[in-house]
Amino acid sequence: MAGKDIRVFRREIGSETFNYCISLKKVETAADIVDHEFNGCTALEDVVVMNGGRSIGASAFYGCSNLKKLSLPDSVTDMTGGSLCGTENLATITVSD
Repeated sequence: MAGKDIRVFRREIGSETFNYCISLKKVETAADIVDHEFNGCTALEDVVVMNGGRSIGASAFYGCSNLKKLSLPDSVTDMTGGSLCGTENLATITVSD
C-alpha cells in the first residue's frame, strides 16, 4: 500500500486520532497537536505545522521511528515533555516565522 498524506485545518484534533496509522507518511496541519495524536505512526516521515498551530502535546509522536523532518511556525509556544520520544531518526527541526 502506498503511503498516505493528510492535511488538517481544524483548531484541534482529538487525542489518539491517528494512533497506529502505519501508512501515514506526511501531515500538514494548522491545528494544535494534542497528546498521543500520532502514536505508533511508523511510516510518518514529515510533519508540517502551519501558522496557527500553538502546541505539541505529550507523547504526540511517540514511536514515530521514521520521522525525519518537523517544521514548526513561531506560533508554537508549547511542546510538552516527551512529545518527540521515540523519534530516533528525526534529523531536522525547522522553526519559521
